[in-house]
Amino acid sequence: MIFLGKAIPKLVKTRGKQLVEQFPEKFGTVYEENKQELMKMGFPFSKVDLHLIAAYITRLVKKQKVSAV
Repeated sequence: MIFLGKAIPKLVKTRGKQLVEQFPEKFGTVYEENKQELMKMGFPFSKVDLHLIAAYITRLVKKQKVSAV
């Protein structure tokens, strides 16, 4: 059985990486908090993009914390 990863649009990856690089202190490992933080920032993302970017940032931060340990 083959398990494939989630397909993430390039826009989501690039925006997520840019935001984590620019504002590393604002994002953590909790999806809801990341989503609220993105909403506070006021970027013109669609609702779907907002959720995808928040989820990607959450995974990215978790991965960074695991690799740092």
